[in-house]
Amino acid sequence: MAKKNFLDSIDKTNISAKKGISSLFTGPEVKEEINTVLAVKYPEEIRQTFIIKSDHLEKIRDYVHQKRQQGDSMFTQKDALQEAFELLFKKIGKIPSRPEHIKEAEKLRSNKIKRR
Repeated sequence: MAKKNFLDSIDKTNISAKKGISSLFTGPEVKEEINTVLAVKYPEEIRQTFIIKSDHLEKIRDYVHQKRQQGDSMFTQKDALQEAFELLFKKIGKIPSRPEHIKEAEKLRSNKIKRR
């Protein structure tokens, strides 16, 4: 049986001009679609980046590993942080909301950063 040559098929996709095969999966349309799917699936959740101490991250990873060893194979770092936040907020009690003008300023700053 002769070997099949798929190079002609790949060249028809204009993949060289699109900067490689990974660009087929990472274009703006794909990213927007993924974000939309996540927003629909988890409407109360938002993606946020935090800078934390390296030893805190290690402890979170150790805790996740321990939980998985104890049989909770689906336990994640996200779950560990959720538990930590719930304990913190329970300990603190009622927290007053920020004024609306502060929330709007934060939203404007966030949108400004996203455009860069």
